[in-house]
Amino acid sequence: MWHAVDDGVVEADQLSRVIASFEKDDLIAIAQGFSEVEQPFSREVEIAMDALVATLVVDVIETANLWQPLLLKVLKRRPDLLETFDVERLTPSDAMDLISVASSPKTISNLMRRILSLPPSEDTSAKVAEHAELAFGRAIDLSISGGLAEGWEGMFKRMAGDILPHGIAMLAGDSDRAARGLSLLNFPMHGSPSATVWDEGLGDKVDDDLSWSRSTVDAYLLALCLRDEVAQRVPILVKTLPRLRYMAVNDILSPDARALLDKHLPSIGESWDLNKRMLKVLRRANRDAIDISTVISRLSLTEQELSYVFEEDDEKSNSFSLTRFFWPW
Repeated sequence: MWHAVDDGVVEADQLSRVIASFEKDDLIAIAQGFSEVEQPFSREVEIAMDALVATLVVDVIETANLWQPLLLKVLKRRPDLLETFDVERLTPSDAMDLISVASSPKTISNLMRRILSLPPSEDTSAKVAEHAELAFGRAIDLSISGGLAEGWEGMFKRMAGDILPHGIAMLAGDSDRAARGLSLLNFPMHGSPSATVWDEGLGDKVDDDLSWSRSTVDAYLLALCLRDEVAQRVPILVKTLPRLRYMAVNDILSPDARALLDKHLPSIGESWDLNKRMLKVLRRANRDAIDISTVISRLSLTEQELSYVFEEDDEKSNSFSLTRFFWPW
């Protein structure tokens, strides 16, 4: 067979058609046989290989133990197969090489899974930076599953400016995914999009989600609200404050949520717990003539807490407050 064309027994296009007509098992047998053919290849071998490349489907290349050079040739010729191909079968250098012929974001994302599963190098870091948003989405997946290699987290923190704001879409899905993505970005504040952009991008459909991950996301949104001015972010407070306050009072906040709140909520002393510091935000908003009634209606505040928020405690006392003079919250 391997000299049929040179001997004039068969035409090249006829050989291609014959190979294309073979059953799956026969195609696999031919493909596996290439590893035993001496190089340099004859013209017939090249024709047969090209015919196989055009014929093999994804289930064949994934299940058959194909000769690696043939496998790579198939994937380069038909990059659409890479959308679902098991990239664990590729070396990092193969994955890097195949990205250059990737035909869709889904293909690039799949190849990134292999690259990010191993520690970064100069070349892979450059490739990840080139496809920052897609790499970020895959990094979240791997971080959740425990497959993200050591060394990548620091890089994504440095790339936050390149990933945002469009990369917010990569965090959408559920609270676990959003919290993990925010952690990879190191909860960016300076230069980060507005709280409204984040809230709309992440979505929030579960009012009774009291998970650690949800508390992390809510704490970050609240920190952005304080950065952006509360007056324009009341709808976000309506969603986040009830959950955060409940979890703070019951001591079920995530470590990340607690750290974010401790850093960004107003405070004038260690004796102030997180609940009072959240109420302080509402007290300031009320003082600034912001309508916080929709927030208050969902907080189940005690009479004493309501008095504090609406400054009725001040009205009952005519004494001068030195603390308020220096700290107008």
